[in-house]
This record gives sequence, structure tokens and C-alpha cells, in this order.
Amino acid sequence: MPKCLLLLLLTLLTFPAASYQKTLPSVRCGTHLIRIGDSLSALKRACGKPLAIDSAGRQGKDYSYQFGRSGAITLIRVKQHRVTRIVMVR
Repeated sequence: MPKCLLLLLLTLLTFPAASYQKTLPSVRCGTHLIRIGDSLSALKRACGKPLAIDSAGRQGKDYSYQFGRSGAITLIRVKQHRVTRIVMVR
């Protein structure tokens, strides 16, 4: 099982009553803002190394990050070196 899916599953099982998904137009990495359409190099420069990188098939790759202390996981989908989707999973 890919690391990202395992991490997501553990998060959902740990907090079943409070789990949800929210699609976002952007996400803050420190002092940088990553938006849909930004390049992969901008994502890596702003957010650093992800917790995991998983294949999303033809949809691209999902980069998993955990920002702050909330425990939420942010999945940033990249296709053809561009951010195409940002989803926060709590």
C-alpha cells in the first residue's frame, strides 16, 4: 500500500468523527502561497520534501504534506509538472 494512502487511512481511523475532505484553491507553505497552476519546482522550493509521493495514475502524482499542528494532511496533485489539485484531509 502506498505510504500516502496508509497515512490517510490512519488519519481517518484515528479521527473518524472529525474526518473530512476539503478542496482548496491554494495552500500556505511557510511564507509562500502555492496555487493551482504553480510549477512543481515552485512547490518543492516552497514546501520542501513531502511526507510521501504516490502515483495517481493518469491524473499525475499526489504529494502529501502535513502543515502545522492540526494533524491535517494536504494532498497536492501534480500533473505534467503543474499543481492541478489541492485537498486537505482531516
